[in-house]
Amino acid sequence: MRLAHTDSTAVGIPTSLGPGDVNSEEKQMSGFEHLVTKTQEAAAGHIGSLSTGEALAAALVLNRADWLKKMGYTIPEALDRIGPEWVSMLSRAASSIRKTQEAINEASRSSAEEAILDNLSPTSDEAVNVNGKLVTYGSAPGYRDTDFTLDLSRYGLTKSHRVEIRLEKDDSISLLEHMLDIHRVAWMDKGPLDAADGEKRPKWLA
Repeated sequence: MRLAHTDSTAVGIPTSLGPGDVNSEEKQMSGFEHLVTKTQEAAAGHIGSLSTGEALAAALVLNRADWLKKMGYTIPEALDRIGPEWVSMLSRAASSIRKTQEAINEASRSSAEEAILDNLSPTSDEAVNVNGKLVTYGSAPGYRDTDFTLDLSRYGLTKSHRVEIRLEKDDSISLLEHMLDIHRVAWMDKGPLDAADGEKRPKWLA
C-alpha cells in the first residue's frame, strides 16, 4: 500500500488533480504539446506550478525516479494516474525534449567556440600566429577526410585552446603532398637542421 505523501514541498509538487486540470489557454494546445511544455517547465525548475498529473508525467518523461519517490508514487502507479493518452506519448515526448536540448547545447557550444576564435583573432581578416601541438587524429575507414585535434596557443602565452579540425578529401591530399615535400627537402644532403642526434631518414619517406 502506498502511504499518503506529506513531503510534497520537498520538490514543490502541488496536490491538484492530473492532466485534466488546465486553463482555457492550455486546453487549446494538443495533448502532446501540453505534455512537452509542462515537462520543459519541470526541467527548468518550475515543477511546483504543475498539477500532480503533469508533475508525474514530467518525471516519467525525464526519467526522474527521485521525483516519483518524493511524490509517493511508483512507476506503475504514476502510469495509471496520468492515463493511457499521455502514457502513449511519453517516449515521443522524451525524444522531442532530448532533440531540443541537443540543439540548445550545440548552439551554446558554437557560441562559446566563436568567442574563443574572436579572442584569438580580433578581426576576421587578421592572421593569427599560434603554436600547435597534435593531440590526436582520426578518420573513417575507406574515406580520405581527416580529423585532427590540436592544442593551439599564442606565442609567449601558456594558455591553450583545443581545436578539432576536419580536412576534406582534397585538402587532406594537398596537406599530405606539402608535408612530404617538406621532409624530402629537409633530408637532402646532410639531413634536417633540427634532426636529433642519431636520427635517421624515415622509411616512410620514399
